[in-house]
Amino acid sequence: RPREQQTWGTKVEVKNINSFRSVERAITFEIERQIAVLEAGNQVQQETRGWDEARGVTVGQRSKEFAHDYRYFPDPDVPPLALDDAWVEERRSVLPELPDARRDRFITAYELSLQDAELLTAERGTADYYELAVSAANGRSPKGVANWITGELFRLLNDSGETLDAARLRMRPEFIGEVVALVADGTINGTVAKQVFEESFRTGQTPTAIVEASGLRQISDGDVLVTMAREVIAANPKVVDDYRRGKTQSIKFLVGQIMRASKGQANAQVAEKVLAEELAA
Repeated sequence: RPREQQTWGTKVEVKNINSFRSVERAITFEIERQIAVLEAGNQVQQETRGWDEARGVTVGQRSKEFAHDYRYFPDPDVPPLALDDAWVEERRSVLPELPDARRDRFITAYELSLQDAELLTAERGTADYYELAVSAANGRSPKGVANWITGELFRLLNDSGETLDAARLRMRPEFIGEVVALVADGTINGTVAKQVFEESFRTGQTPTAIVEASGLRQISDGDVLVTMAREVIAANPKVVDDYRRGKTQSIKFLVGQIMRASKGQANAQVAEKVLAEELAA
C-alpha cells in the first residue's frame, strides 16, 4: 500500500513455494511488482499468483473478487458464537503481560535501551529473573542490574552450557541485586564485584558471604591508604617528578599501583584523593 495509506492494501496470494529462500524471493518480487503497479497509477488486483522458481517471478493464475470465490461454507459442527465486549475484556484482564508490552514497560519504568529490553524480555523466565533482581537491589540502578545479567551472567551461562532455568537454582536473582547493592554502598568496587559474581555463580554462596569470608571489602580507610600511597610514591620517583612538573595524568599510574598492591580492593577515588594530598605536601 502507499506509505501514507492507513488501511491494508489488496490481498495477493502466492502459491507453489517450496523453500524459505523461495518465500523470500517471492515476497521481494511482489513488493517490487506491486510498487510498480501503484506508481503506474493502477490498482493491485486481488488474485492468486504462482511462483516460477526458474524465472524468479510470480505469474497470475486466477482472480478472486468476492468472498464466495473462495468457496467458504459454514462448518456444521461449529455453532454461531457471539462474543460480547464484556467477555472479551474479562478474558483480556487475566492474560499475562505480553512480551511487547513488557519490553515497552522495561524501557519506560527502568530506563533501559531497546536492545537491553529486548534481550531481557525474549523469554518470560529471563524477564521474571530481571525483575526479581531489581527488587533485591532495592531499586538501585535497574540499568546496572541489566548490565550484570546481559553481560556477566549471559557470558557465564554460555561458558558453562547451562540454561538460566538450571543455573538460577544456584545463582538466584537476589544475588545479582545484592552485588549491585554492595557496589552502590561502597562495600566492594567493580573489579572485586566481578570476582564475587563469578564465585557466587560457581558455588551458590551469597555475594555478602563471599566478601566476608575472603576479606574482599573495599579499602577506604584513610590511614591504610596513606601508608600505601607513601610506599607507591617512594617507589616511583620519575612518575612523581612528572606529576609535579604538570603531567597530572601521571597520578592514574600511581592509583593503579595502589590497586595492584591492594589486589584490587582499594577505593580508587579515595586512593587518588590521598595521593594528590601526599604529592602536594
